Amino acid sequence: MNCCRVRNHMLKMRRFVFFFICGFAFINSMVLSAATPKIGTYTKWNGIDTIEIKQLFLLNDYSAIKLVALDIKAVELPEKDDNTYEPVVNALAAVDEVLLSAMKENLETIGIEMAEAVTQSSEAPAASSPKALIIRGQVMKMNPGSAAARLWAGGMLGGPGGSRVEIRCEVADAQTGQVLLTMTQASYKTGGGGIGGLSYDRLLKNNTKAIGKDLAKLLLRFK
Repeated sequence: MNCCRVRNHMLKMRRFVFFFICGFAFINSMVLSAATPKIGTYTKWNGIDTIEIKQLFLLNDYSAIKLVALDIKAVELPEKDDNTYEPVVNALAAVDEVLLSAMKENLETIGIEMAEAVTQSSEAPAASSPKALIIRGQVMKMNPGSAAARLWAGGMLGGPGGSRVEIRCEVADAQTGQVLLTMTQASYKTGGGGIGGLSYDRLLKNNTKAIGKDLAKLLLRFK
C-alpha cells in the first residue's frame, strides 16, 4: 500500500516538473520573441499595431534621424463650418513638429540627433549621410472625436468620443535607400481632464505625441 502511494506521489511530482519546465520554456520563448526583433510581419508587437521588419539593423550605427514631412492628403477633413475643422487643420500643420519633439525626448539621450522635418524635395541630399535614418510616411487619420460624447461619459479615460490619430511610416537607411521596417500605429484618447475631457487641439496633439514616443521606443529595440 505504501509502495503504491510513493509511486503515485513520484508520478505526480514528475508530471508537475514536466509541465513546469514546459510552461517556463514557453513563457521564456514568448518574452524573447517580444524583446528580440526578427524579420517578419507582426501585429500588436510590443505595443505597435502593425510592423513589418524587412532588414535587421543596429540603431547605434546611426547618428541622426531625418523625418520627411508626412503626407497628409489621405486625411478626411471635417466640413469647414464644423467646429472641429480648425483643430484638425492645425493638428495636421503641426504633426511633424509634434512627432519629432516626442521622438527627441527618447532618442537624443543616447546621442542620436533628430533633424528637423524636411520636404520631399530635400529628401535626396540626405542620402549622402552614411549614418542617418530617414522616416517617411503619411497620416491616415486625424479624427477629433466628439466632445458631446466625452461630456456624456464625464471625460472617462478610454471612454466614447475619443480622438484618433493613425500614422503609417517606413524607416530607411539614408545611404542605401533600403527600407528597414514599416509601421502602422494609431492612438485613441479621451484624455481625462474632467467633464468633457480635453480640447480637440490638446487631444490630437497628445495622440500624435504618443505615436512619436511609440516610434522612438520601437527604434530603441534595435540598439
